Amino acid sequence: MTDVKGPFRTGALFIVVSAGLHLIAPLFGGFSGEALTLLVVGIVYLGIAYGLLKNLRWLAYGAFLLLMAGSVVAIAHIWPAGSFRHGSTR
Repeated sequence: MTDVKGPFRTGALFIVVSAGLHLIAPLFGGFSGEALTLLVVGIVYLGIAYGLLKNLRWLAYGAFLLLMAGSVVAIAHIWPAGSFRHGSTR
């Protein structure tokens, strides 16, 4: 059984929540290519959360970088291209 009293338990909890949301994405977004990619990301996130519960400090550093990159990718997907024009009043 995994010890849930380690120093990374809060981070692991948030990653589990994120993994759960990624895993149910195909149910709401259809089984398109992007939704199935989110399914794979959810499985990877579950593995990361499990490793954090095992108190793997090196994985915590890697998880920080990976989730930061994932956040940048998510923002890039939802931000409309060309919406930040200089002098635009819209």
